[in-house]
Amino acid sequence: MTIKNSTRLLAILLTLAMMIPFASCNLGAGSLKLESLTFDPTSIKTEYYVGETVDFSGIKVTAKYTDENLNKVYTVSELTITYAADITATEGEKVVTYSFMDPNLNVKQEGTFTIKVVAGAPEATTPVETTPVVTPEETTPVETPEETTSDSNHTTTPPVGSEGTTPVETPEETTPTETTPEETTPEEVYEVVEFLKPSELVFFDAANEDAGTLSYGQPGFSGQFAVGGKVYIIGNENEFKLNPNFAIWSDEADDVVDVKEFFTTVTLSLKNGDAYTELTQKAIGNNLVEYYDGDVLIATVNIYKGTYQFTADAANKLVKISVLPSETHYIVDGFSPVVLEAKIINAYNVYEAWQLAVIDNYNSEWSDFKLANGLADVSVSGIVLHKNVHLTANDVPDSFFYTTTDPVVYTNSATGEAITIPAGTKYLKDGTFIYERHNGGDFAMEGNFFTLDTKGFPLVPSPGVFGKDSGRDYESDFSNAALFRFHSVAEAVNNITLNNMALIGNSARDNLIDETENLASAGGLIFFKSSIYTNTTMNNIIGNSYFITYFTENTTTLTVTNSKCYDSYQNGAFIWGDSTFNLIDSYVNGCGGPVIIAQSVWEEDRHPIVNVTGGALETHLSGKEIWFTAVNATAIVDSIKLLGAGLQANGLGNFVDDNGQMNIQGAIMAKGSSATDIITGIGAQGSIFIDGEGLSRFQTAENVHWAYIKGITETAMASGLMPPFLTVYDAQGNAYTLYSDGTNLYDLTGAMFNPYASAEHAAIAGVFMQADTITLTQGGLSVVFEFYH
Repeated sequence: MTIKNSTRLLAILLTLAMMIPFASCNLGAGSLKLESLTFDPTSIKTEYYVGETVDFSGIKVTAKYTDENLNKVYTVSELTITYAADITATEGEKVVTYSFMDPNLNVKQEGTFTIKVVAGAPEATTPVETTPVVTPEETTPVETPEETTSDSNHTTTPPVGSEGTTPVETPEETTPTETTPEETTPEEVYEVVEFLKPSELVFFDAANEDAGTLSYGQPGFSGQFAVGGKVYIIGNENEFKLNPNFAIWSDEADDVVDVKEFFTTVTLSLKNGDAYTELTQKAIGNNLVEYYDGDVLIATVNIYKGTYQFTADAANKLVKISVLPSETHYIVDGFSPVVLEAKIINAYNVYEAWQLAVIDNYNSEWSDFKLANGLADVSVSGIVLHKNVHLTANDVPDSFFYTTTDPVVYTNSATGEAITIPAGTKYLKDGTFIYERHNGGDFAMEGNFFTLDTKGFPLVPSPGVFGKDSGRDYESDFSNAALFRFHSVAEAVNNITLNNMALIGNSARDNLIDETENLASAGGLIFFKSSIYTNTTMNNIIGNSYFITYFTENTTTLTVTNSKCYDSYQNGAFIWGDSTFNLIDSYVNGCGGPVIIAQSVWEEDRHPIVNVTGGALETHLSGKEIWFTAVNATAIVDSIKLLGAGLQANGLGNFVDDNGQMNIQGAIMAKGSSATDIITGIGAQGSIFIDGEGLSRFQTAENVHWAYIKGITETAMASGLMPPFLTVYDAQGNAYTLYSDGTNLYDLTGAMFNPYASAEHAAIAGVFMQADTITLTQGGLSVVFEFYH
């Protein structure tokens, strides 16, 4: 199945329309610019001794654009760092260059920073002697005095701690002991001037508190989560990072200095019933402390780096983390602890886009990428986001993309302007799935209210524009490429969950452009495909600007609750084969085509089922949108609207509003690769119900209503006709249908409709005038509109 064959929807409502070529248009000159490129000097060490090996692994470079949604912090895996091989061979200031290929502007970005190389070598740190540590059965840690160590390592960030030593609390003492000239100089104790919750957790708290406070239609509603009161989620399959904003006063710098790693005092508690119980601590050296619930290890914490490795025994438990600066190492006065309450699950913690590679367990394209990034042997049960993640082409293997070999010149049909797409332009291969899991068992994706942003991702090239140089040989302007696809084998059902996540795609309803800001591509990413015995549940999801947001195919159920889907190029949801889609208390607004398409591909007892309860479905379309041109439907939009005018002339209502727009909420269509196939495929089955109203299209002995429609259609087809049927439902779910010969309306007995001459027709008119939805059926196609009165 391809969307190429399944989206020729409105082109076949009344008649087989003449084909209209795909119309391209220029959306204006590019305005995106890089405003700044900033190196974070606190992210790495910038002062070294002669002969010392440099380490830039922690480097962070922030790129800010005129479109703040594209702002990104680049790390070592995304940067090329260039410096002389003998950079620390001599004293002095040395220049280091960093660069990367900008995925948003398709140019190389470059910057520099300076390191200082000084004479001398660092003195060895005196080992810390400790007293015996606590056993798991004890309830409090043993505190031992720490020996004073010398430190002659001068850095631009003051030395606030060192790895490899076990920090232990000294009773009451907050300042270093004075030494005689013969003794070593003690490490300076710095005063803490800032200790605050990390910005990511502040963001989480704010989003959690604001969720659900706006009503549908209010400004900002589309970007606000529907449900709050959620607990923070932490995975136990790799380290979780909790680093409060920490700053000290430095006499050397005569200023406040932010510090990325520092000593802390950590209390970890486990929730039992309604109360938290503090866990037992056991110091094991190298700044590591283990936390036990009785004899059960719950977590290992690096109290200098701020990393937390939870165990499998912590899964599905609620924990409370309380963090304070270590009073042994710093002067601390009046700071409250940073506290985080969270639930632990079996999942992998994600901070950077490249880490998303752990999701895939099927595509061989990822093998080299995973090996290079230390993920080759990582197998996970889910992922958890801990910050906003911006995914670009640089974060996935290049084999997913197609690069044009020749310049492509096409004409903007609206302006007559000749537009040239240069050779070497990168596009997404159609039909590819970026992250695909096959038979991987149950899987969870937790967002913690953060955003997965694919706005800068390449599009699928248009064969109508690029011809054979599009990387495919059929000329249809649709996308079958998906960001995620989950697939199982027959009857080995996997359960997939997605919670509390925002999503930004790369193909808005009226803005399908490439990196040169020219309309020259077929489509963007489908967000999620749930395929073959994979049942998916999504809750509290915000989807924006995907080609299609929800896609199901073959014997699968997708249930979406408390979610929002805005500005899709084609549909909010596409339901294929014998899949079921349940949309509950959710909102879809601004699709380029029908909100929901359900395609029936078998005539036996296998069919798509759609149930919509609560929320709202709105996609007010004039028929001039890019999507209508792409599916060759523009020519018959006026004919469709004439049917609405005919209803209105009979006092029954209209599915065209006062602005000439139609809210096309859903459609069922037959299988087929052409308009003729779909029109003649009257055996298509399925249902779309929106709050109890919509369409029941099942060929059963009990469904007398559908049997009438099918019988009239088959008779008319023998004469080369294909009458359109208009159906509404009453409060009890009973169907009432009229059909048209293009001039008059008739009931299913063939009698001309006249509500003034027939009590039966008057009753039909009464149901029409109260209905909220109306279905237009022609052959193998049924379309559900909002009905106005």
